[in-house]
Amino acid sequence: MSAKFNIINLALRRLGQDPIATLGEDTENYRKVDDIYDLDLKSFLRSHPWGFNKKEATLASSGTPVLSDFKYMYQLPADFLRLNKTSVEPDYSHKIKGKKLYSNANAVKIEYGYFCKDPDAWVTSHAYTVGDFVLNTNTIYYCLITHSSAGLFATDLAAAKWVEEDIYDPSFTDAFATLLAYDLCMPITKDADLKEVLGNELIVKTNKAKSLNGQESTPDEGQQDEWINSRI
Repeated sequence: MSAKFNIINLALRRLGQDPIATLGEDTENYRKVDDIYDLDLKSFLRSHPWGFNKKEATLASSGTPVLSDFKYMYQLPADFLRLNKTSVEPDYSHKIKGKKLYSNANAVKIEYGYFCKDPDAWVTSHAYTVGDFVLNTNTIYYCLITHSSAGLFATDLAAAKWVEEDIYDPSFTDAFATLLAYDLCMPITKDADLKEVLGNELIVKTNKAKSLNGQESTPDEGQQDEWINSRI
């Protein structure tokens, strides 16, 4: 199912509300959820280097900086949310201003967190690559084989070019749905006691999600500065 659809209904159930029947429905509860959904999602994705939410990119030069302490300016990706790593050496500092990255390095590669949301709908005669996600009949699928799509999704699915897969980790989904419920509690229920309960649950579930994510990769090696290195 659509991630947004599932998460909204998880949040509404935690508020004791009826679930929505479809995205975009003309109900007061849906309008209240939709008003904050993208903002809350971006904020929660920015809060941690989630394993499912990482991309790599070689940045394109974006001209010469004006009134800057840096020699080069690079355009960040359109879906950029947070910077995780750069290829810039320790003695080449960098800074982000708006949608630009400034650096003294003449080439920059980055690992970044992106705005991970429901993918676009599957379409015919389109070039898909391994790792792409699509939405078809309200279900999310992951591309297993680079291919050009056939006339029917069922044909490509039968050929094992796609597999049903969630875009978010289950613990992330649980925590984010709790965040939505917390932010919507007063606008929808006016129940301050319930909001307090949800606030406590949010802390526990967010810490759990971040802890589980941290256990699934080797921690990045810390970089020593020049002063420390000079004393070794």
